[in-house]
Formats: sequence, C-alpha cells, structure tokens
Amino acid sequence: MIEPVVTGSAGFAGREGPYEPLLVTSAAGIDASTELGRMVRGFFDNGGERAYVAGTLAALEAVEDIELLCPAPEQTEEAIAHCERRRDRLAIVSLPAGLHGFEETLAARPSEPSSFAAVHHPWVRAGGELTPPGGHVAGMYASGNDEMRGLGEPPLERSLPEQEVKALVEARINPLRDFRASGKGVRVWGARTLDPAPEWRYVPVRRLLMFLETSIERGLRWVVFEPNSAPTWQNVRNEVASFLTTQWRDGKLQGRTPAEAFFVRCDRTTMTQDDIDNGRLVCVIGVAALRPAEFVIFRIGQWTADRPCP
Repeated sequence: MIEPVVTGSAGFAGREGPYEPLLVTSAAGIDASTELGRMVRGFFDNGGERAYVAGTLAALEAVEDIELLCPAPEQTEEAIAHCERRRDRLAIVSLPAGLHGFEETLAARPSEPSSFAAVHHPWVRAGGELTPPGGHVAGMYASGNDEMRGLGEPPLERSLPEQEVKALVEARINPLRDFRASGKGVRVWGARTLDPAPEWRYVPVRRLLMFLETSIERGLRWVVFEPNSAPTWQNVRNEVASFLTTQWRDGKLQGRTPAEAFFVRCDRTTMTQDDIDNGRLVCVIGVAALRPAEFVIFRIGQWTADRPCP
C-alpha cells in the first residue's frame, strides 16, 4: 500500500545554523537576534510545525521529509539546484534586501526557470529587524494561512506601488502586500514558481506533483525484491491506481471520474526490452492537476530484483 508522505516540513540553511541538521518543533529557544533565527521563528509564527535547521544546504541532503527549503538569500542558486536534483522539495526564495523598483528586483531574480522554486519580495520586519520573508511564507504554505503573522511595524521593507506589483507577478515574483487598511492584513500576492510553462507555473500544482511523485516513489520501493515481469507490473498499476483514486476522492485531482483524473501505465509500452532485461521498471503516470482529462505526466523508475550485480 502506498502511504501519503507528510507535507509542510521546512528546511532552513544559513551561516548561523548548526553543522548537523537540528529538528525544531516550536519557536521556543530560537535566537531571534540572527537572521536565520528570525526566519525560523517566522515559520512557526505562521503555523509551521516541523523545521530542520543547518548551516548549509549539503547538511540537509540526507533529511528525507523536508518539503519546503528556505535558504539564506546568498544560498539561493545552490538551493534551487538542490531542489531540481531531488525533485521532492520546493525552494522558498528570498531576494536580497535593499532593492528599489522593478528593474533592480528583476535583475536580482534567479535567471534560470525552475518549477522547484518560488520567489518572494520584499523583506519583512520581524523581531525588530528586517528579515528575508522565506520563513514566514513557508509557514503560510505549510498551514494554509492567508494572512502573514509575526510582523513588526512597519511590516514590510517597503510598500509596492500597483504598477510594480503587476510587473512583478508577470515576472514570476510573488509580491508581499499590506492590506491592513482594509482589514485583510499582510498577504502573499500570487503563488507562482519560476517556471513559465502553463502546467508548472503555480506553486500548488508543483507541491501536488511533488506529494504524489514522492509518495508513489517511496511506496514502490518493494519492487527491488520482485522480478521485472507482468505480475509485478500489474501489482504496481493496482497500487498506484488505488492511491490516486483516494487522492481524487479527497479532491486533490480534477475530474468527475477516475478516468478523467488520472491514468497509470506500467507494461511493455513504458519499458524497452533492455529495461526489462536489466531490471529497470518504469511506470508512466498522468494526473489532472488543473483540468479534467488534461494530464501532467511524470515517470517513476525503480530497480527490480533482475538488476545485474554491479
């Protein structure tokens, strides 16, 4: 049986962090005098429940249950490359402080497109100091909160004029906006990744696909003990279909029927004879994340018992 992975755990990397990853489950004892500490506190202030803190990104590599990665601004490129490689976590990117106007902000944005990163701007005021917004945003993503909490006065490094907000959204940068005058608090205006492709441009879609792909990949690790044969393929199809049916019933997939919500293929159409002979099992899955019967397709690859000895 494929079990859903737990989502919402965050990883924080910054020069003030410990050498080995440290699991933190509350804001108690967090040193708010450091930039990293304020980011972690912002995560818990906004509903986050589990965070791992370390001094580098490499230290977080072995921690399996991180979904949201919050690097210090100077570690952005490394963090995005890390998320692209692993495919199971999203980088919550904070641009540097002190940016004024759209052109400066655009120039500071990571240059390469990526659906495994979301950029937020400007910095927030927390613990009496300006702080990268990544921790606060990660807490909102983890908890589903709409209004940002744990802010000082004024809450943002600077207010963004309407025209700049529109330009930032078009440039795939998610602005933070102050709506306190209308009683709606400070909010993240937009949820776009750094990928312009229609199927990957939104954070909720990327997070859904990470959840599905990671759950299925971990749930199929048993195939390493099985032959790469038709009975194994049938068992894989059954388990994946059962898991996706549950996600469809829970409202995570679009469509009136399972056939409109997903498809699962694991047979000779997804593998070459060389794959079969060398123990490479390949399952192709399509899910309707945005519209019924319009599938986002991904592949799960596993080694079976037929893999040649190294």
